[in-house]
Amino acid sequence: MTSKTRKDQRVAVSRPVKVRQQDGTLVPGCVIRNLSAGGMLFTSPRALFLGDPLTLQFRIEEGAPELELSASISRVVPSEDFYEEPRFQIAVSFPRVSAVRQRQLRRLVMDLTMQLVERMRDFPAFRSMTEFDLLALAGVCHRISLEAGEVLARQGDEARSLFIVHSGVVKLTGGGREGGGESVEVACAGQVFGEVSALIGLPHDLDIAALEDTCLIALSRDGLAFLKRTHPDTALRMLEVIHRFTGMRLRRLTRRFSRRASPV
Repeated sequence: MTSKTRKDQRVAVSRPVKVRQQDGTLVPGCVIRNLSAGGMLFTSPRALFLGDPLTLQFRIEEGAPELELSASISRVVPSEDFYEEPRFQIAVSFPRVSAVRQRQLRRLVMDLTMQLVERMRDFPAFRSMTEFDLLALAGVCHRISLEAGEVLARQGDEARSLFIVHSGVVKLTGGGREGGGESVEVACAGQVFGEVSALIGLPHDLDIAALEDTCLIALSRDGLAFLKRTHPDTALRMLEVIHRFTGMRLRRLTRRFSRRASPV
């Protein structure tokens, strides 16, 4: 998949990365969001400077050989998708990667892409999407890993992404009576949530937390806008998936409230 702005296929990844600056300083707490043969996007707890050279060390899977790459910072912006603490998105390119290492990275990215595509193909809601649709989607998403009990967002937090549950279970909770928490619903593998707040631009109206170790696929408004510009048919089919989930959720809530309102 190529475009004027993205010549290499990107894939959503959620792995820690060791980021070392030119003076040897290690930047702690950095996490990869997506990877291509030509560069990487990762989050950092502090801003770095455009053009600065970095050394990156990371493993895509536990037990796999560690990769070490030289990189140059091409973009630094505040992160849109982390709610608990300020973070920054750092985009880097690999300007001096060898031809052999570039081929290795391309194989790695394609293997990871196909794993993600195969997983999404297993979800019933995504069976209407083509192979190309899923490849395009894999290139604009990023992954978020949550530990059991970890909070993704709270009511009132700004919503800029919708989420697909890759694995695990998420609980969406609204305010209950007398300040208690009232469980609204849970989202399991293959389900979409957060779409209404993200697409309309309203704050989250529910608390979102993981019931167990969970991996989410996040699609930001910017990612969806990119799909609309470059692959409008794919964006349309993705919107149909989103609308289907929204309709199903509204039907469940309507039935629940109807039962509560029914006379005993």
